[in-house]
Amino acid sequence: MKKIQILKIGLLLIALCLVCKYIYDNYRVIPTTTLSVKEMEECDNSLKDYYSTDKGDYYLYCIDDAVVDFTDRNLELDKALAARQIDIDTIKGMLTKKYSLNNKKVNYYQNDDISILECINKDKTNYIVGKNFEYIEGMCDPKPYLTTYTKEYYVLDISNSKTKDIIYLTLKDDVVDEVDTISISNTYSLKEGITYSFTFGKHSKDTLTTIKDIFKSDVLLDIKEVKIDLGNDE
Repeated sequence: MKKIQILKIGLLLIALCLVCKYIYDNYRVIPTTTLSVKEMEECDNSLKDYYSTDKGDYYLYCIDDAVVDFTDRNLELDKALAARQIDIDTIKGMLTKKYSLNNKKVNYYQNDDISILECINKDKTNYIVGKNFEYIEGMCDPKPYLTTYTKEYYVLDISNSKTKDIIYLTLKDDVVDEVDTISISNTYSLKEGITYSFTFGKHSKDTLTTIKDIFKSDVLLDIKEVKIDLGNDE
């Protein structure tokens, strides 16, 4: 085959590819994903634990449920999140930020049917609400703890993360002989080979025992080095 014929075939294939791309970009049907809520017949001002992530806890307020419409099927939002069919950042991208309050400590996102109230506090509280929601003063105040408690952990290892605001701690619980690695805010000056007392705030009545469950569910309030009393030699 002559080089000219090969060149012509190559140019023809490129032209066909460009035509196909044009048709795909301009005439394809783009599936749309929408969000909606099931409104309560009458709001009783109650909160329903809904979904938890590392970025915060989500509660339903004055609605029975939130639903994702994937065009070909409907799925409850918490199930879609758990199955990684959608994520919280994608949801916020589908909403419009309407206003901020208290020096941007309260952010309100909304579309025609669903809204999210984002509270920037230690509890990382978020409310999923309906379109007729009206902000109530104090909703974003830190929730009171049912109790506070301390746990002692020996720090085996401290590692940096990709972000400067987070560090990884490998902790050992000598009481139950457990070792696990968790992440915390990089606001404490800790050292390896030291035992520390970790103070937590608890909102639920659940009894947690493992290191990972405690750091995931309860709120870390403070860390203090455990001073070992060696006594006085006489």
